[in-house]
Amino acid sequence: MKSISFAMRPIAQCLAFFLLLLVHQGANAQLSRGGRPIPGGTLKSSFQWINLDDVRVEELLLEDQADALRGMKNQRIAREIPVSLNPLRDGTWEWMHDGTRIWRIGIRGKGARALGIVFNRYFLEEGTRLYLFDPGMKKVLGAFTKDNNKSSAILPVSYLPGEELVIQLEIPGGINDYGDLQVGTVRFAYQPVFEEKSLSDDRFGLSGPCNIDINCPIGDNWQFLKRSVVRMITSEICTGVLMNNTNEDGKPYILTAAHCVFNRFTGEYQSPIFYFNYESPSCDGPDGMDHFSIAGATLVATGDTSENPRDADSLDFALLELSVIPPDSFMTFYAGWDRRKSRAQYTTTIHHPRGDVKKISVDLDPPETSYHTEDYLPVLVKYSHWRILEWDTGTTEFGSSGGPLFDQNRHVVGTLRGGEAKCGNSVNDYFTKFDYSWDYYSVPTKQLKHWLDPSGTGVEYLNGMKPLSIKTPATPSGSPSRIYPNPADGLLHVRINLPDPGKTEISVFHISGSLILRSIPPQGGIHTLDVSRLTPGVYILSLREDQTITNQRFIIAR
Repeated sequence: MKSISFAMRPIAQCLAFFLLLLVHQGANAQLSRGGRPIPGGTLKSSFQWINLDDVRVEELLLEDQADALRGMKNQRIAREIPVSLNPLRDGTWEWMHDGTRIWRIGIRGKGARALGIVFNRYFLEEGTRLYLFDPGMKKVLGAFTKDNNKSSAILPVSYLPGEELVIQLEIPGGINDYGDLQVGTVRFAYQPVFEEKSLSDDRFGLSGPCNIDINCPIGDNWQFLKRSVVRMITSEICTGVLMNNTNEDGKPYILTAAHCVFNRFTGEYQSPIFYFNYESPSCDGPDGMDHFSIAGATLVATGDTSENPRDADSLDFALLELSVIPPDSFMTFYAGWDRRKSRAQYTTTIHHPRGDVKKISVDLDPPETSYHTEDYLPVLVKYSHWRILEWDTGTTEFGSSGGPLFDQNRHVVGTLRGGEAKCGNSVNDYFTKFDYSWDYYSVPTKQLKHWLDPSGTGVEYLNGMKPLSIKTPATPSGSPSRIYPNPADGLLHVRINLPDPGKTEISVFHISGSLILRSIPPQGGIHTLDVSRLTPGVYILSLREDQTITNQRFIIAR
C-alpha cells in the first residue's frame, strides 16, 4: 500500500519578540529540545531491562509479499508490540547528589534493526526532561519536555538504530510531580530505518531508478505545491498531503490512505510522525534534510469499514489533524481540491516511494473510473477509484500509498490506494476519488465535507493556500535580494546598502533563538559569511543598518 545601546532598545525588543515567537513555534513542532542525558554508572547493569517477545521476521516478510501481490503500496518497516510500562511500577530510580531524580528503563528486541516508541500517556510538568538513547549514547533523542505535551496525551518518537534503547526521565530537585508517562507501544523495525551510515536518512536512494526527483525540471511548476506533501512513518511508511479548507484558517489536516494509519493486526489507529520538505536539494542530488518533523495527529475522519471482511462498503481514505500547526520555518503549502466528478485532463502525483526523497510522476492522459471486481480489492466501494493506466514519467512504489493525485489545475482529486505500477511496468495505479471521500457517507467522522468545508459554503473546488505568516515580503523593483544563495551550503552572501560600515552589524541566530555568530562588515556592498560549519537546518539572519533591523530566514542544506 502505496546584544544593544539604550537608543536601540525598542528595536531590540522587537527582535527579542521575533526570536521568542520562533522559539515557541519551533518547540511545539520539533521532536526534541536538544541536550544530553545525565550519564549513569555501569549503564546496562544498573537498571531494569524489558525483553520483547521474539518477532518472526520471516512471517512478516511473507505477509509483505502477499501485500505486494494484492497491489498494496504501503511500505511496512516494523511490527507494533503493545506494552504497558511506566515509572510507577517499572524501571529503576536513582537519586543524584543535587536532588535530581532519574528514572530509567531499558528495552531490548532481539534481532531488531531499530526500535521506536509510542507513549500512550505523555504529560510532563515544567522542568522535567525525557531522553531516549542507545546504551553507548552514540545517538540521543530528546530532550522531550512540557513543550511536547499534546491534547491527545500521545507522543510517538522516531526510531533508534539497533536492538536496545534506554528511556530516561530526569526530574530536577524541588519538583515533586513529574506528570504522567507510559510506554504503550514499541515499534520493532525489521527493515532498515535511520541506521548508522554516512547518509542522514536510511531510506535515501531506495526507490527505483525510474523515479524523478521533485527538483528536476519536470517539477519546476510544482515548487509551491510540493510543500504540501509529507512523508509519514509509523510501523509503515506512507505519503500524505496537507489540505486547505474553505475557512482558509490553516487548520492542519493531512489526507492519506486509511490503510497507512491502522494497525493491520489490531485495527487500532497508529499516530504517525510527519516529515516535511524531505527532498533532494537538486535533481539527482544528495540526500535531503529530515529535520522538519511533527509528532502525532488525531484521526478525525475515515471511510475505512474493512474491520469487517465481508463489508464491501469501504473507502480507503483518512483525514488527520496534526497535533500542532506547522511553524513558519516549515514553509508549508495547503493544497487545494476539486470534488467535482469530471475526469482530469491529465494527472500528477508527488510522493515518497519506499520512504525516499520526494518524487514526481506524471500521466498525460485522463484517468479512467475503476470498476472493481470481486478478485481485486473487493472490500471497496465500486466505481470509487481513478485508474491511472500508465505513468508517462516516473512511477509509484511501496511508501507512495496515501499520496495525492493532482489534476491539471493542481487540485487534489484522489488518494493512492495501490496498484501494479513499478519501474519497467508503470501501469494500473488506483486512487480513491476525492468526490467519494467528500460525502459518500453522511456521518462527519466518515467524510471530508464536514472538515474541509466547515462553514457549509458548498463550493465545488478550492485553490491551495500559502499561509500569510510565511509569505515573503515583496522586494522593491530593481533591488536584489539581501542574502543569497538560499538554501546555502558553504558561503552566504549579504548585500549591505549603507556605505558606513560602523553602522552595520550582522547576526545569525538558530531557529531556536541561540546566537550563532555576529559580524561587523568592514565596508558596504557584498559581505560573505562562512557558514560551512553550521549544521543543516533553518537560521535567521538579522541585519542592522543604522536604526533599522531586518530579519530574513535562510536554510543550510547539504
